Amino acid sequence: MLTPKITYGRARTGLTDPLAVLRLKGARVSLVEGEIRLLFENHVRREIRKRCYEYAAHFDALLRLQLEVPPGENPRTIQQLVGVGRVLWRDGRFVIPSRRPRGLALPTDWSMLPREQRLRLWLRSEGLTLTRLAERMGVHKSAPGKWLVSGREPLPANRRMELVAMGMPKECLP
Repeated sequence: MLTPKITYGRARTGLTDPLAVLRLKGARVSLVEGEIRLLFENHVRREIRKRCYEYAAHFDALLRLQLEVPPGENPRTIQQLVGVGRVLWRDGRFVIPSRRPRGLALPTDWSMLPREQRLRLWLRSEGLTLTRLAERMGVHKSAPGKWLVSGREPLPANRRMELVAMGMPKECLP
């Protein structure tokens, strides 16, 4: 495949910019009717063209984000996309966050589920974990687990009111 990163000297490496890599290889990249199109200069060898097509297929979603701009505007850079949160950089890889809403749809009939499962479903629907719930409440990260899941400690009345005010259904509380 082509060079995976654009480097600026030996010590520094930059984010992968698929559009810049393809341009360096002599390709003009465009988005035509929803498809990525590559046009090459005459001097570009066939094997390089083939590798460019494979590279473009691999980074298809990222290239679309870069090229989806109004007519007459320059394509977005990877740095711009990372800066506004359209692309995330995790463990040396690009991650495109999904646009779907987080969480699950809650069941309408809660009566058949055990209380702990109802609690887990509610936390998921809110995009929370027990640790994040503890952060919101301003308590140690193990406290909600002791109160709500294991029952090792009773749930204080003021914390019960706080959880209900956060929107937790009373059926999830012990």
